Amino acid sequence: RLLQTLHDVGLDYLKLGQPSPTLSGGEAQRIKLARELGKRSTGSTLYLLDEPTTGLHFADVAKLLEVLHGFVDAGNTVVVVEHSLDVIKTADWVIDLGPEGGAGGGEILVAGTPEEVAACDASYTGQALREVLELKSKKKATRKSKPTKSTARSAAEKANTNQIQIRGAAQHNLQSIDLTVPRDQMSVFCGPSGSGKTSLAMDTLYAEGQRRYVESLSAYARQFLGQMPKPKLEHISGLSPAIAIEQKTVGATPRSTVGTVTEIYDYLRILFARLGQMHCPDCQSEVTRQTTDQIIDRILSLPEKTALYLGAPITVPVGQSYTKLWDRLGTQGYLRVRINGTTYPLEEVPEIDHKREHVVEVVVDRIKVDPAARGRIGDSVESALDLGRGILHVIHADKETPEPKWRVDRLSLHYSCPVCD
Repeated sequence: RLLQTLHDVGLDYLKLGQPSPTLSGGEAQRIKLARELGKRSTGSTLYLLDEPTTGLHFADVAKLLEVLHGFVDAGNTVVVVEHSLDVIKTADWVIDLGPEGGAGGGEILVAGTPEEVAACDASYTGQALREVLELKSKKKATRKSKPTKSTARSAAEKANTNQIQIRGAAQHNLQSIDLTVPRDQMSVFCGPSGSGKTSLAMDTLYAEGQRRYVESLSAYARQFLGQMPKPKLEHISGLSPAIAIEQKTVGATPRSTVGTVTEIYDYLRILFARLGQMHCPDCQSEVTRQTTDQIIDRILSLPEKTALYLGAPITVPVGQSYTKLWDRLGTQGYLRVRINGTTYPLEEVPEIDHKREHVVEVVVDRIKVDPAARGRIGDSVESALDLGRGILHVIHADKETPEPKWRVDRLSLHYSCPVCD
């Protein structure tokens, strides 16, 4: 389901391991959108998006619109700051700001359906939208909303619950505007650059929604959250919890990736841990775990009378003395150790440079493969596995070959490759 959300927003070309700082602004915003798609919908959330079509191909814009309208069909409210006519013409409600940017903007020129905006001569957006709607005159540009339970409510109840009322918004260059945004629909804020679209959507609607949410928490919880400043406005009503999906880097750290941000990585990790089958990277054989009985059977499957040493590997950190190890092995009854491929009696162990790493194996028993000696072999194998912490070295003693070149089979109670070991 989470992977499907990436496909729905047109990001199926991304790799899950791609670092988040390498994403463009549009990609980062759609990653956030995909993350919200993967969550369980409450049906009463206000989503605010800042130019989500940035860098998108026309085919991907169509996919994005399907996602946004899906939010609305689930009972949520979507507010989009956008210049793309493909988005504006499919909106349920359009709010055009202007007439110019900066100090010459901050006013609402027209608010209504795309057809009503196109009929406004003072609106630059309306002039551009008029041509698009004329080309599509035989098709409806606006989307029919699916009937919901709210259709049975009274008109008075609808007025209170199905719209967001903003009065006296004066954040940044907004000119104390009054505005009504319908709920459970997709509304688009459009207009020239600098006309106040983001100031109205992000710095007013989202900021007030977040501020009210933080104020509803306990004093203890508020100290961990950065509270947004109160926007300049007289009154706002009908506001629900808001989620802003902005064009900013999505990762909290430079190590964030597409997989971690969308939380797909967490599910993949569980999937591979529970259902995945490990294979050796060298020979591609299936990695398995062996029991003590399987190890004994494997030893007894060797040709009869084969001379073997059963060794238990011992790890000694570099820098530590080996003297205490020899003393401990002597008190436990062991007689021989194998150091770097050569066997020595414990009484004749040579001096070892403790500043270097060495391969040390305790020779637990010297045996010959004989099915009749299964009891002795089994006891020795168990002792070696216990001393070697689940690892046993089966050393093939060949008198015709120098000892350092003797074949060594590594058998383990842990996951290991049966071929390479």
